[in-house]
Amino acid sequence: MWMWLPQTLNSWLLLGIGVLFFFGGIFHLISYHDRVLSIGLAASGVGFALLGLTEGFADPTPRGRRMYRIGIIAFIIGVPILIKTAYQMASSEW
Repeated sequence: MWMWLPQTLNSWLLLGIGVLFFFGGIFHLISYHDRVLSIGLAASGVGFALLGLTEGFADPTPRGRRMYRIGIIAFIIGVPILIKTAYQMASSEW
């Protein structure tokens, strides 16, 4: 059972950041109905959580390689969406 839990502090921090991003995206979807930013936050949260669970994508097992593939796809989807919406928020007039 303990093999599934990360062993280092960095992995715990990345897992925590991932959970916060994921649930922040869900909360943002429910509260503000902004689908684009919510998808970006949730996808980045999944990527960060998988990064933490696999000790920085260094797990050579088949489970670790599968999590690596899912995590990279989540980052490819989530990070550009976050950058785009942050740019739009920064460039909009108040």
